[in-house]
Amino acid sequence: MNVPRGAMTAGLLAVAACGRGPSSAAPIGDTVAYRPARLLVSSGRFAPAAVAYARIRDSFAAAGDSANQWFGQLWWSETMVRAGRLDSAAAGLAVTWRLAGSDPRRAGWTTVTESKLFERRGLLDSAIALARGAAEASHRTGDRELGVFAYDALGTPLSRRGRYREALAADSTSLSLRRAIPLSPRVIGGGWNEVAIGYRHLGRYDEGEAALRNSYALADQAHDTLAMSIALGNLASVRDDTGDRDGAIAALLQANQYFEAIQHRRFLAETNNDLAGLYLGGAKPGPAEAHASRALALARLTGNRAVEIVAYEHIGRARLMLGLPREAADSLRKAQGLADSLGFGAERVSSRTGLVDATIALGDRPAALRLAEQAVRIADSLGDPAIQFSALEARARALEARRHPGAAAAFGAALDLLESLRGRLALGDLRMGVAAPRLSAYEGAVRTLLAAGRPLEAFRVAERARARLLLEVMAVHGVAPAPAEASLRQRLWETHEARDAASDSATRARLDAEVSRLADSLARQEAAAPLGSPRPMGAEEIRPVLLPPGRALLAFFWGERQVVGWWVTRDTMRAVVLGSADSLSRTVDFLLGSITRPAGDTLWRAAARRAYRELVAPLAPDASEEILIVPDGPLHRVPLETLMDATDRPWGAGRLMRYGPSASVLAMLARAAPPRWSRALLAVGNPSLDRGRSGRDSLRGPGFGPLPYAEREARAIHALFEKEGAELLVGGRATVRRWRELDPGRYRFLHFALHARASDRESGRSALLFADQPLLLSDIRRLRLNAELVTLSACETAVGRWVRGEGVVGMQYAFLSAGARGALVTLWRVPDRAAAEFSEAFYAEVKRGSSAAEALRKVRAEWIAAGDERAHPSRWAGFVLVGGG
Repeated sequence: MNVPRGAMTAGLLAVAACGRGPSSAAPIGDTVAYRPARLLVSSGRFAPAAVAYARIRDSFAAAGDSANQWFGQLWWSETMVRAGRLDSAAAGLAVTWRLAGSDPRRAGWTTVTESKLFERRGLLDSAIALARGAAEASHRTGDRELGVFAYDALGTPLSRRGRYREALAADSTSLSLRRAIPLSPRVIGGGWNEVAIGYRHLGRYDEGEAALRNSYALADQAHDTLAMSIALGNLASVRDDTGDRDGAIAALLQANQYFEAIQHRRFLAETNNDLAGLYLGGAKPGPAEAHASRALALARLTGNRAVEIVAYEHIGRARLMLGLPREAADSLRKAQGLADSLGFGAERVSSRTGLVDATIALGDRPAALRLAEQAVRIADSLGDPAIQFSALEARARALEARRHPGAAAAFGAALDLLESLRGRLALGDLRMGVAAPRLSAYEGAVRTLLAAGRPLEAFRVAERARARLLLEVMAVHGVAPAPAEASLRQRLWETHEARDAASDSATRARLDAEVSRLADSLARQEAAAPLGSPRPMGAEEIRPVLLPPGRALLAFFWGERQVVGWWVTRDTMRAVVLGSADSLSRTVDFLLGSITRPAGDTLWRAAARRAYRELVAPLAPDASEEILIVPDGPLHRVPLETLMDATDRPWGAGRLMRYGPSASVLAMLARAAPPRWSRALLAVGNPSLDRGRSGRDSLRGPGFGPLPYAEREARAIHALFEKEGAELLVGGRATVRRWRELDPGRYRFLHFALHARASDRESGRSALLFADQPLLLSDIRRLRLNAELVTLSACETAVGRWVRGEGVVGMQYAFLSAGARGALVTLWRVPDRAAAEFSEAFYAEVKRGSSAAEALRKVRAEWIAAGDERAHPSRWAGFVLVGGG
């Protein structure tokens, strides 16, 4: 879903702010007289509102009251802007300017509305200049409510330009003014909404959600169900961006239910459009078309042309999914015609990009390319990088449909723009969300390069799509050789972390400005010396670092349409399109279901053979002793150690196997200088949680009862390394406070045998459960570690939120971010006794001199050969090694 900035708040702000009038001087207009018109606007009934404004305005004109005549003319023009009648708005503003005369406050308020008009026409630079002028007028005149409007109007075109940090600064200023005046809770809540949208654009989802909770709380305090519903609507955007589409739909449906109850046509139109977008994202064209049709009907009633255009687009895209390209093209052409006639810049582009796909489906490839070229020209005139990206990707698809040799280069141009946009953001999680919704461009580049017989370049593109944030964070923490800009990057990271920890608004604002300054400096330095920063590598760079003789790399790219695999060794590379994403997803699901059910030997073996035939055999793998695996998509959830080749033995019994978020991350770990330790082991076992009783062999998962075997495990492993310097924390002593006091950065091995809480929707909720408090992912990532290996012998510690392009953001990700070289994690709920026995056997092998990968292979082979319950993969395959070996 892509809710426009201010889509659910700007109208309420306009109503409430003009209702009070400027706080620092006499009111600009008679707000009581105009109350009926304002109420019509608040319900989204723009046409009757315009009539009411005109009638009241004319009555003031007849009475010779120029102030109220100007006031009515201004809000009549504002209503025309919001109704999408831009030519009428422009004509109305010409009259407004004449009525404003030389009054600086009137001029400032008129400038705000003119800025909104220019923004709606797609003239973003002019809109920014006008909004800045209005902000300056607010300072000159002391009209703080004008400042609220001016900074709010400034944030919108800045955001559409992709200047998200500046947009957030403008919105934060607007919010500060609303709180200082103070305005009503509804208007302050609207400010929190805008700030939340800014955080969302920057990928700062936790802060965005916190801002929306502030907005919701203010609305609740004022018993304002409408404003509460608006906050829920914006919360849906955050949930969708963080991978919780079901949660996003639930929030929007709740908001929509209230809008239905009060028959608020404007918000009903917008939420139905947003629901249509969500269902399209989930490949559910039926519900998408139903909601878009509802939005279209409501938009016609309210005169909301912007919503009407988007509704036509959603209907068109839904019909294309349903295999109705002719009907899709008809709907998309209606959207294009409306957007062109009204001068809506972004919609002129998006309607054409939709038509590109429809005309390709109809077989008219020359027309598709013409439409794509038009979209690129219009997008270039707007200068919004997100819109430019969508146009460039559409052109690449059109070229691919014509089998043009320039298709791969066209996808590459779109990716270059996307990555430049990402580079404008400060270091941290705020970079994570930029590429995730746009992975189709990476898929297109991989697809066209393979079709052109260029597998090396396709591999490099796949690496460009993976774990970019993790590479940067690892460089900051010193895992990689220090790049030229390491000092600047370290300062940026530390400032960003300090900003997140700051409690007062003044400190946060100061640190926000410092983050922005440092990020701009870093971007300039990276542009001047592009080889200095941690960049994704190609196969030719990875081979000498990562692939000695006897080791192979097995990498996957799981796209929306197809799955691609690479088998890479020191001297060879094979790349194959393995099949459709849907079909192979079913294969993976079948394998996962069979290996996690400890009953019936035949079923899992058949699933393992099928998975090998479909996922690996087409790559003609050799007999390399060690395999490095870069999984993608559903493959993050299954251990490839269970696959069975012609030998009819699980891979894990005979080969060393390690995983990585990307080949570049694995290469970075391989190049890292050897860490130094002063102590061997810090082990945590069975912290006292006092949460009920458990049976003899409980799962290390839900229930959180005592884990007697976990304590035995920690004690046994501690005994192995006691002479080399080891510490043990069990029961009530196993607290986060005590663990931190022991300085975990001193230890070679960090071992955790305890309960864990893993979330595949909200990574911030994942944690290791100590006796006193949880150790959250955010806490782990702030550590400075040197561990050769972190073992997480707990429930589902490999589980996390899968971010397309970044991998699984979970425990292993956090520990690698903190500086650990490797992590041994679990893919599913582990029985207490089995986990203890496996971990003890593993560390006994490590003590005898085996690497982590070698120790895993030996224990797996022993358990498989045992022939008892341990031979089933539910017992041994859940442990996988990520990173160093």
